[in-house]
Amino acid sequence: IGYAPRSPEILRDLDSVKIAVGSGSSAWLRMNRVSPHFGGSGVFTTVHDWLKWDRNWTSHQLAGKEFTTLMHSRMKFDHPKDNDAFGLVFGEYGGRSRIWFSGADLDASAYVARFPDQRLTVCCFSNNPAGQSEQHVASLLDVLVSAGML
Repeated sequence: IGYAPRSPEILRDLDSVKIAVGSGSSAWLRMNRVSPHFGGSGVFTTVHDWLKWDRNWTSHQLAGKEFTTLMHSRMKFDHPKDNDAFGLVFGEYGGRSRIWFSGADLDASAYVARFPDQRLTVCCFSNNPAGQSEQHVASLLDVLVSAGML
């Protein structure tokens, strides 16, 4: 369940998508998901299950090596961007190969950066749409790069 600060900005955004927030003195709004989303905005997990998912990229225990290969398959579409593979984005960070995912919705913020050569994943999941997950991960990665740990 997502929560957001009861701020004028959040209330304005919710009004634009026709979400009734009610009145109250609480400083927080409870963001109940009622739509049947699938895929990126419909994935709910626990930290324990996420760890299993992350370990799968090297262990291939959940769905086999063929699944990992498919998930890393980049396809060319009618636009110049060619670094996407099933929602994963390929690139670099601090001179290291990185595979990342960024997502946000009405009730959440998420960012995952995986460094396959270092077997390192840094992620931040927030049940606050203003949780700034990507910024938190970037701050930690900057510290790791500057300390020579990445």
